[in-house]
Amino acid sequence: MSSSGDAQDAAARVAALESELEATLEAAVRREALNAQTIKREALNGAGALEARELRSRVDVLYQENDVLTAQARLSADELERLRQERAGGVEDQMRLVGEVGELRAHVA
Repeated sequence: MSSSGDAQDAAARVAALESELEATLEAAVRREALNAQTIKREALNGAGALEARELRSRVDVLYQENDVLTAQARLSADELERLRQERAGGVEDQMRLVGEVGELRAHVA
């Protein structure tokens, strides 16, 4: 029963991490969109070259942050999948041992 509870806990952790990563990525995308709008608005309003460079620099930083967050999300998903498979392998081993113990009991009886 504890392995079932562990699997449920792992699934809940996976869901929570996926939700958190999705929210973080959505926030980064929203920031990028807002900065892109700001750049367009400033460009249309005749912003100076210095301000345009600064805004472009900020957008570049946001793209870099997005790349980092995306890479972290992939790494987390890969690690969670590895842990899930590891846990599934442990459950299979446990089931095999239970079967072997049952066979030994039947043989001894």
